[in-house]
Amino acid sequence: MIKNKKCKGTGIARGHGCGTDQPVSYYGKRNFTFGLARSCKCFQKWCLNTKQGQEYIKKHQLKASKPRLKAEEGLRKAKEERARKNSLESLKKGVMLVCHKAVRLRDKYKDCVSCGAKWHKDFQAGHYKKAELYSNLKYNEFNINGQCQKCNLRLDGNPDGYKKGIIKRYGVEVLNMLEKMALEYKKDSFKWDREELKETRSKYNKMINELKNQKL
Repeated sequence: MIKNKKCKGTGIARGHGCGTDQPVSYYGKRNFTFGLARSCKCFQKWCLNTKQGQEYIKKHQLKASKPRLKAEEGLRKAKEERARKNSLESLKKGVMLVCHKAVRLRDKYKDCVSCGAKWHKDFQAGHYKKAELYSNLKYNEFNINGQCQKCNLRLDGNPDGYKKGIIKRYGVEVLNMLEKMALEYKKDSFKWDREELKETRSKYNKMINELKNQKL
């Protein structure tokens, strides 16, 4: 509610009014200007030249800045989280590249693990337990083997043939180990951290170098 009254000041601002008719905004028993009109110059003087006025300004500046500060903090955290995820995803892709390269080099000239087809230069690094379903086996060297494109792409990995191939190539103990790790992942979520990814990347880079030296 707005009324025209003489600006005289009330409450803690008593004595700072200028006496002119000014529109004063009242809200029940409270009014933000303590009896002084916001449009009146004496209100500005009261704000600038009195301790109470300066406290009033500070209070309302803080109140006005809180939503902005909160928004800025939320934006900063969102950017940091996005950068962290992008960095982690880039690291995962890098590990996958060297892992697959090492597997293809290791299994060069070996038959397809799941169907026994003769080696071809287009053989892929195929997973027994799918990488998108079992993150803990994503870079496991026993879970990834040279596989023909037919088995890996058209037969969805040929899991039955792959199982027989693992037993033939590594033994039933390795198959049981992979099955156990797959069950553990289902029970307990697993997430790669940067240090583990870096160690895995170093492991496969070392493996690549050793395999290259063997073929020299």
